Formats: sequence, C-alpha cells, structure tokens
Amino acid sequence: MTSPARARAKAAQVPAAYAAFDLLATGGVDLRTQRWTVRRKRLEQLARSWVPPLQLTPLTDEAREWFEVLPGAMGVEGLVVKGTATRYTPGRRDAWMKVNSVGMKGARSLTGASAAEVRRRFKVSWR
Repeated sequence: MTSPARARAKAAQVPAAYAAFDLLATGGVDLRTQRWTVRRKRLEQLARSWVPPLQLTPLTDEAREWFEVLPGAMGVEGLVVKGTATRYTPGRRDAWMKVNSVGMKGARSLTGASAAEVRRRFKVSWR
C-alpha cells in the first residue's frame, strides 16, 4: 500500500496492536550481549509512556495456567518461552521456543520439543 490515505483507511478497518517482548537496542546502544532480564528491564522503562496499541507482553513463570486460560479467553496462539539468563544470538533459536497452545499434556513446540523439554531447558513451572 503506497497511499497514506489508503493506509489510514485500512488501519481503521483492521486495527492492529504491537506487543513487545524484548529490546535489542535503544538510543544507539546495542543490548544484544546483555542478559534477557537486563533487556526486559530497559524495555519496561521505555514502555512506561506507551499507550495502546503499543504494549508489553505479560510475563509468567507458571505457564500451565496461561495455557489453560488464555487461548479460550483471548485467542492466544501460544507462548514464547525464554530463559531469563539468555543473551540474544542472531540467527539462533536455541535460547527460546514457541509452544503452541494445544494444552500441557500434548504441548509440542515449533521445534518439536515436548512440555518436559520446555520445563528442563527453561525451568518453567507447570504445576
């Protein structure tokens, strides 16, 4: 779409939101070598002034409840699971995985990992 007027009209018809979960750089400072917890804290500081449609993704260490509640209540497709001590590595996905919302008993990630592997790799609570 090249016309600003058409873009505004389409945005009014199909509103969108942007949910940020990580910050790789800010103010010309590369944060990729920092642990995820440091990057997230910087993102939260940056997001203090945001208003919808900009928003932060929520966080939890109890993923089972999210799998049981969010897909039905909000149409959430799945969760991104990251280790809090991980650093960003371009082109690699071994520090995170997306787990589809198919329920904890049969959960499989896009990389084929089971819920048990998610627990082991990221020390997530599945109570």
